[in-house]
Amino acid sequence: MKDRARKMLVYTALGAALIYGWYNLLGPGRYGSVETEPEPLVAATLSAAATQVATDSTLDRVADKPWGQDPFRARRKGRVRQDPDTWTVTGIVYNQDAPLAYVNRKAAKVGDTVDNAKVVEISKTSVTLEYQGNQFTISVPRG
Repeated sequence: MKDRARKMLVYTALGAALIYGWYNLLGPGRYGSVETEPEPLVAATLSAAATQVATDSTLDRVADKPWGQDPFRARRKGRVRQDPDTWTVTGIVYNQDAPLAYVNRKAAKVGDTVDNAKVVEISKTSVTLEYQGNQFTISVPRG
């Protein structure tokens, strides 16, 4: 393509882009046109929709929430574990100075409380918990 033809193509595209932009910015229905009143049916539909949104029970429930909570995320209710078999040990990081066990997906060391059970002892393969005065030992599953 010759230099002159390339310039003509660029200038033509630039002119078309300017006309397109000018038309979309100030085209019909924008500035300078006479606006008419909306049809009564459309206005009635809009006002009915606005009334429904204002009286929606979901908005009332969200409006009563205290600040700082995300109204669109459901909160999980905390469960209190009652039976000793509801605790699971998924792993142990054993160190003689500070052993660490993962009980019910929470990291715990000796003396910590996990779901109302106190961690009494952590060995290389098991964890001893105390719940309501009863002590029981849970071993780490092999795997």
